[in-house]
Amino acid sequence: MEYRIEKVLPIVERLADRYTARESSSVAYKTAGMLMEAALYCIKEGEGAFGNGVMAAQLPDENMLYEQGLRQGMENVYEAKGIYEKLLLSFEDYGCIHYRDTILKGMPEFFVRYDPVFTPMDHLLTLDYPLLCGNPPLNGARLILEYLRGITLEADFLEFFDPGEICGLLMGISPEYEELYPGNICEQVLLAASAGVIADMAAEGRRGRRENTLELTAEDVHRIGLFFRGKSGEEIRLDMEKAVSRVIEATIGAVMAASGDNVSCRLRGVQTYFLRAAGAYSTVIWNGIRQDCLEVVFCVEG
Repeated sequence: MEYRIEKVLPIVERLADRYTARESSSVAYKTAGMLMEAALYCIKEGEGAFGNGVMAAQLPDENMLYEQGLRQGMENVYEAKGIYEKLLLSFEDYGCIHYRDTILKGMPEFFVRYDPVFTPMDHLLTLDYPLLCGNPPLNGARLILEYLRGITLEADFLEFFDPGEICGLLMGISPEYEELYPGNICEQVLLAASAGVIADMAAEGRRGRRENTLELTAEDVHRIGLFFRGKSGEEIRLDMEKAVSRVIEATIGAVMAASGDNVSCRLRGVQTYFLRAAGAYSTVIWNGIRQDCLEVVFCVEG
């Protein structure tokens, strides 16, 4: 939607009056730009609340969209805060300082300092700990909300595995991972678990391991190499999607069995979130086969 400047300026003027507490009739150029950005951000949020299927001519005017967007922004903050508080009840950082600092030190700063009126587009945090498939291209409270949704899904998934095995896996990647590992923990865990599924598939379907193990042997890596040898990158991706799906299905089954409540399982219907990682995994595996270094990909001594 193209916004009409003559409809946006009155919103900016009201914001300027509020910003100066009506003590001045003008604001600095930089401040005016900030308030214009705030107005446009809320208008866009308001537009998004009506869904993508609504024609521009059917949308309310910019002022109504702004008010809707302002309310939506506050709802995003409240929802994000609720998700965050639940996350803290069972949060496990697996010794990773990068992860712990982002969630326990950085995130509270957003809820304390976020300004939904004058700078709703500023989420304040760099979110240095990335989500499994990267942080979404959003900003403001919308980004924080989607980020915390992703972190919660990943935390639920990681609970399926033994914390000691997760720490051991990270230790194999970097002996000083507690302070130095900058990546996503779930990325490594899902890769190892999916590789175990492939190793079983390569062994003519025999399931010789428990479903939530992360342990891989040199024999497993050899089987994986034979299983993928001669396959294209696309074929490897499809196989990895099957493996990831099997891991997620096992995770969902375990959560449902533990809770006894199918509806409460937060992992239900979110396979697509984890399946996005299959493409990156297939690229790494394909290159590992070409370079004859799959043991490095899976951090297993040959």
